[in-house]
Amino acid sequence: MAFLKIIACTLLAFLSSPATADNLRTGGWAPTTVTQQHAALLVTALSFYAGDMEPVCFKNILSLDTQVVAGMNYHYRVMACRVNGVTAAGVCWIDNDCAPQLYEVVVFSQPWSQTLKVTDIKPTQ
Repeated sequence: MAFLKIIACTLLAFLSSPATADNLRTGGWAPTTVTQQHAALLVTALSFYAGDMEPVCFKNILSLDTQVVAGMNYHYRVMACRVNGVTAAGVCWIDNDCAPQLYEVVVFSQPWSQTLKVTDIKPTQ
């Protein structure tokens, strides 16, 4: 019985992630249509980011790929600007007069363990 509860909880957590059913292939990256939920996930992850990479604020999301792992990886391509400190990370405010450039931001989410973290931020050409 405990095994069935574990399976049910894992399935529920997996299905509650912002991924869509058409891109749930384990291991491979799949293009994903960006939703409000995906944008909110990125804002939250960047707002609590405390790693050694420079934080960014983003002006818009250009594309998103997802990867099913022991949770979900989200590979965002965004127009973004470097910011001074995590308090300015997330969405660039209107008064943030920066010249955005293309960045790749990877976020890992595991809802059942309440894990959400930025694993990579890098400018691209």
